[in-house]
Amino acid sequence: MVDHCRVEQVLRAKGPPQQFAEIRGFLKPEAQQKTITLVSSISLFVLVWGFLGQMLGLISAFDAIEAAGDISPSILAGGLKVAILSPLFGMIAFLIGRTGIIILNLLKK
Repeated sequence: MVDHCRVEQVLRAKGPPQQFAEIRGFLKPEAQQKTITLVSSISLFVLVWGFLGQMLGLISAFDAIEAAGDISPSILAGGLKVAILSPLFGMIAFLIGRTGIIILNLLKK
């Protein structure tokens, strides 16, 4: 049986896990501007990467349509739906990054 009091004592004695220490390092005032710049760059990269994936997907889809000749509208709609997924995930990552930047800017003030 685990002695929960002993586990808590060990955790307190050793301090927070290393992961939390690394997160605190990103939030230190001297590192905040670097973190904001890094998050901004990554979020923009992911957004553009999503649109690049969409363009490549649409090009390959139109090539397949051209090779097949006549296709039904339902197949075209399914292909367009798949092509939209890449920018959607890019936008979600962008919004998460921008939310992080807003939080970091609020903590900085």
